Amino acid sequence: MPSLPPLEAFRSARQVLQKAEFFNPPALTNFLGCVQAAADVLAVQHLTFAPYSMGESRLGPLTLNDCCLLTAGTPIAYVWQPDRIERSMEHDGFHLSTVTVMGVRAQTVISSLKITNSAGQTRPARLRIQTGDGVIHSTTGW
Repeated sequence: MPSLPPLEAFRSARQVLQKAEFFNPPALTNFLGCVQAAADVLAVQHLTFAPYSMGESRLGPLTLNDCCLLTAGTPIAYVWQPDRIERSMEHDGFHLSTVTVMGVRAQTVISSLKITNSAGQTRPARLRIQTGDGVIHSTTGW
Protein backbone atom coordinates (compact mmCIF):
# COMPACT_ATOMS: atom_id res chain seq x y z
CA MET A 1 0.00 0.00 0.00
CA PRO A 2 1.44 3.43 -0.92
CA SER A 3 2.24 5.76 1.95
CA LEU A 4 0.04 8.80 2.50
CA PRO A 5 1.50 12.28 2.11
CA PRO A 6 2.06 14.27 5.33
CA LEU A 7 -0.44 16.99 6.27
CA GLU A 8 2.13 19.64 5.35
CA ALA A 9 1.70 18.58 1.71
CA PHE A 10 -1.80 20.09 1.80
CA ARG A 11 -0.76 23.52 3.16
CA SER A 12 -2.26 26.50 1.44
CA ALA A 13 -0.28 29.36 0.02
CA ARG A 14 0.33 32.22 2.45
CA GLN A 15 -2.57 34.63 2.03
CA VAL A 16 -2.37 38.18 3.40
CA LEU A 17 -5.50 40.11 4.34
CA GLN A 18 -5.02 43.82 3.62
CA LYS A 19 -7.16 46.66 5.02
CA ALA A 20 -10.57 47.11 3.30
CA GLU A 21 -10.13 43.93 1.23
CA PHE A 22 -12.81 41.30 0.72
CA PHE A 23 -11.47 38.06 2.17
CA ASN A 24 -13.00 34.83 3.39
CA PRO A 25 -10.73 33.49 6.17
CA PRO A 26 -10.02 29.75 6.31
CA ALA A 27 -12.02 27.34 8.44
CA LEU A 28 -11.61 23.99 10.19
CA THR A 29 -13.82 21.03 11.04
CA ASN A 30 -13.37 18.02 13.29
CA PHE A 31 -16.66 16.45 12.12
CA LEU A 32 -18.34 17.36 15.43
CA GLY A 33 -18.33 21.05 14.59
CA CYS A 34 -16.63 23.79 12.67
CA VAL A 35 -14.93 27.14 13.21
CA GLN A 36 -13.65 29.94 10.98
CA ALA A 37 -10.73 32.27 11.61
CA ALA A 38 -11.71 35.93 11.96
CA ALA A 39 -9.99 39.04 10.59
CA ASP A 40 -7.84 39.10 13.74
CA VAL A 41 -4.66 37.24 14.66
CA LEU A 42 -6.45 35.34 17.48
CA ALA A 43 -10.25 35.59 17.12
CA VAL A 44 -12.55 32.94 15.65
CA GLN A 45 -16.09 33.18 14.30
CA HIS A 46 -18.89 30.89 13.16
CA LEU A 47 -18.05 28.43 15.95
CA THR A 48 -20.69 25.69 15.69
CA PHE A 49 -21.19 22.47 17.63
CA ALA A 50 -24.82 21.50 17.01
CA PRO A 51 -27.13 22.51 18.62
CA TYR A 52 -24.92 25.46 19.70
CA SER A 53 -23.71 28.18 17.36
CA MET A 54 -22.10 31.61 17.60
CA GLY A 55 -23.09 32.76 14.12
CA GLU A 56 -21.47 36.08 13.19
CA SER A 57 -20.17 36.67 16.74
CA ARG A 58 -16.41 36.71 17.25
CA LEU A 59 -14.70 34.97 20.13
CA GLY A 60 -11.27 36.13 21.28
CA PRO A 61 -10.49 39.43 19.51
CA LEU A 62 -7.12 40.60 20.78
CA THR A 63 -6.29 44.08 22.05
CA LEU A 64 -2.59 45.00 22.28
CA ASN A 65 -1.67 48.16 24.19
CA ASP A 66 -5.24 49.50 23.91
CA CYS A 67 -5.46 48.88 20.14
CA CYS A 68 -8.13 46.39 19.05
CA LEU A 69 -6.38 44.37 16.35
CA LEU A 70 -9.71 43.29 14.81
CA THR A 71 -10.34 46.87 13.67
CA ALA A 72 -6.75 48.14 13.33
CA GLY A 73 -6.46 47.32 9.62
CA THR A 74 -3.01 45.77 10.07
CA PRO A 75 -2.26 43.08 7.43
CA ILE A 76 -2.67 39.50 8.70
CA ALA A 77 -1.11 36.46 7.01
CA TYR A 78 -3.06 33.17 6.98
CA VAL A 79 -1.85 29.65 6.19
CA TRP A 80 -4.34 26.78 6.26
CA GLN A 81 -3.72 23.07 6.45
CA PRO A 82 -6.24 20.35 7.29
CA ASP A 83 -5.45 20.29 11.02
CA ARG A 84 -4.70 23.99 11.74
CA ILE A 85 -4.85 27.63 10.82
CA GLU A 86 -1.67 29.65 11.31
CA ARG A 87 -1.89 33.45 11.45
CA SER A 88 0.77 36.13 11.89
CA MET A 89 1.08 39.90 11.87
CA GLU A 90 3.34 42.81 12.87
CA HIS A 91 1.91 45.55 15.05
CA ASP A 92 3.65 48.39 16.90
CA GLY A 93 7.03 46.61 16.92
CA PHE A 94 5.59 43.26 18.03
CA HIS A 95 5.39 40.08 15.94
CA LEU A 96 2.26 38.08 16.82
CA SER A 97 1.58 34.55 15.63
CA THR A 98 -1.12 32.01 16.45
CA VAL A 99 -1.99 28.41 15.70
CA THR A 100 -5.67 27.42 15.93
CA VAL A 101 -6.75 23.76 16.05
CA MET A 102 -9.88 21.79 16.90
CA GLY A 103 -9.93 19.01 19.47
CA VAL A 104 -9.83 15.37 18.43
CA ARG A 105 -13.23 13.77 19.12
CA ALA A 106 -14.05 16.78 21.35
CA GLN A 107 -16.11 19.94 21.04
CA THR A 108 -13.15 22.25 21.57
CA VAL A 109 -11.13 24.90 19.77
CA ILE A 110 -7.62 25.76 20.94
CA SER A 111 -5.49 28.74 19.93
CA SER A 112 -1.93 29.37 21.02
CA LEU A 113 -0.50 32.89 20.87
CA LYS A 114 3.18 33.84 20.63
CA ILE A 115 4.32 37.46 20.91
CA THR A 116 7.86 38.56 20.06
CA ASN A 117 9.19 42.01 20.86
CA SER A 118 11.17 43.05 17.80
CA ALA A 119 11.98 46.56 19.07
CA GLY A 120 15.28 45.55 20.69
CA GLN A 121 14.40 47.00 24.09
CA THR A 122 12.26 45.90 27.02
CA ARG A 123 8.77 47.38 26.93
CA PRO A 124 5.31 46.48 28.19
CA ALA A 125 2.68 44.61 26.23
CA ARG A 126 -0.81 44.94 27.68
CA LEU A 127 -3.08 42.22 26.28
CA ARG A 128 -6.85 41.88 26.48
CA ILE A 129 -8.91 39.09 24.95
CA GLN A 130 -12.66 39.56 24.54
CA THR A 131 -14.59 36.47 25.55
CA GLY A 132 -18.21 35.56 26.09
CA ASP A 133 -20.00 36.82 23.00
CA GLY A 134 -23.42 35.39 22.20
CA VAL A 135 -24.22 31.70 21.78
CA ILE A 136 -27.43 30.40 20.26
CA HIS A 137 -28.95 27.11 21.45
CA SER A 138 -31.43 25.62 19.00
CA THR A 139 -34.19 23.64 20.73
CA THR A 140 -36.44 23.21 17.67
CA GLY A 141 -34.17 21.14 15.44
CA TRP A 142 -31.11 21.83 13.44
